[in-house]
Amino acid sequence: MGGKTYVIRERMQILEERLDPSRFIRIHRSAIVRLDLIETPLRGPGGDYPVRLKGGVGLKGSRSRFEEFEELEQRVGLSL
Repeated sequence: MGGKTYVIRERMQILEERLDPSRFIRIHRSAIVRLDLIETPLRGPGGDYPVRLKGGVGLKGSRSRFEEFEELEQRVGLSL
């Protein structure tokens, strides 16, 4: 967030449940991303699904979460 790091002592599942699913998606067991900051979800080699954010930052995405990306493509027009 703007070059700053914040430590939140909350389980990711609880945090995910508190966030608006029309604005946020969990891409990995350790990462939740705001949808409007996703530039490109990618299909990587070996079953990895990295995500490139606007501004060039890359994050690791998990294979198990990729189905959610496919649902988003249909729901909000996110390009995969």
